[in-house]
Amino acid sequence: MPEGATHRSTSTPEDSVRIYLKSLLLGRLRMSSVFSGSGPGVRTRDGCPVELYRSLPYRGDLDGVRELLRVGTSVLELGAGAGRLTRKLLGWGLNLTAVDNS
Repeated sequence: MPEGATHRSTSTPEDSVRIYLKSLLLGRLRMSSVFSGSGPGVRTRDGCPVELYRSLPYRGDLDGVRELLRVGTSVLELGAGAGRLTRKLLGWGLNLTAVDNS
């Protein structure tokens, strides 16, 4: 986003996620610089909308490593956020420790 520009609210959760990912790629780690809206729900210290992330469906993010993760495998998930991937990993029967600093 150009210097001095402001971000307008997007119309879909998918648009918000795209903006979030773009901000990370550009090195903008503070979400408050991207999400300046006043939408409903709790936000983390860095501005992430908790309910948005909680409502996102699983989209095959871990399918590429599924065959490596046998029932009972110990996994450390860093940056677990609202638990979207955590729930999938637990459903696979893994011994999971999920950590997030939000």
